[in-house]
Amino acid sequence: MEKVLILISSAPYGTAAMVEGYRYAIGMASLEVDTTVVLLDDGVWAVYPEQKPAALQMRSLGEAFGSIEDMGVKLLVVWESLAERGIPADKILAGQVVDLAGLGQVLAGTDGIIQF
Repeated sequence: MEKVLILISSAPYGTAAMVEGYRYAIGMASLEVDTTVVLLDDGVWAVYPEQKPAALQMRSLGEAFGSIEDMGVKLLVVWESLAERGIPADKILAGQVVDLAGLGQVLAGTDGIIQF
């Protein structure tokens, strides 16, 4: 089975990049492709529990990423990105925390990488 890694480094709100990355991941998983999403840099804000998207008249992407694993997509969140933003790793809404060394191992076993 092919393995695809989707890197999402953009903030959850303000552009369509994160939503498109999410949709791409769901699409790949529906085609039975082994799919992993990695939230890094500002992408980690998507699983921050205290986001307030209602102020932007939007729905929470944290809810969407909270159920992504139920759809066959593995979700990884980069520890260093959380730390740089002051987000406690034990407070995120979803995903497995991985450090950059662990991410390197995941990258090595991937057939394709797509960045949003």
